[in-house]
Amino acid sequence: MERFRDEESGAVFLYNKKTGETKTNSLVLCLMPCYVAINACVCEGPQAVLEGIAKALLCFTCCIFLFLIGLASCNVKFFKSTALAYFREGCLFAAASVTLMVPCSASLAVYRRFSATDEWEVGGIPTFLGTVDCRRFGTFESGDANMSSNQYMTDSPSMDSWPPIEGFSPILHPPQYTKDLMCAKLFGVAVPERQHIEIQVEMEDRRAQRAIRREKELQEEGWMGVT
Repeated sequence: MERFRDEESGAVFLYNKKTGETKTNSLVLCLMPCYVAINACVCEGPQAVLEGIAKALLCFTCCIFLFLIGLASCNVKFFKSTALAYFREGCLFAAASVTLMVPCSASLAVYRRFSATDEWEVGGIPTFLGTVDCRRFGTFESGDANMSSNQYMTDSPSMDSWPPIEGFSPILHPPQYTKDLMCAKLFGVAVPERQHIEIQVEMEDRRAQRAIRREKELQEEGWMGVT
């Protein structure tokens, strides 16, 4: 065994010449999993429960509001998909909040793959509605989940068992993007707007589809090619 120290982190590593394996005896790296587990149980878990309940109520309110607007305008079909997307999001927040009320559930579900030395991924939250993607919670995304290799801003596949509404992102509003907008409104500062690449692509695709449908309608009405 040979011992060497990383100048940047200060960690001490042990190198085995025979096997080629490298191990560390850094106290910080050894205690890091314990810190993440305790932080998830004591801080992030309870905060995520409060966030989930608040967002679930907000999503259900938006769903009812959109449905009433559709009834008032006699155009329920136009608002239906958006209302269903908010309803789905509210159900997933509510289901995840129930699971997170169980002690240590956040550490066992979200951070079960945590590693202090290798790349790791956050896990989904098991609920009575199936697996719920934990990255819809700003509490986790702004917390230790920000160190994961599949954090929300990196355009990774959704972990939701409930498939998304057609035309909408698996997560309706990116947590970090929403947080930036709230800070800009509350403190009156110019915060760079960050948006998930998946939502940008979907918005551009929806605009293109609307343009194609409108062009077909004009062609059927005989307006295209008229000079």
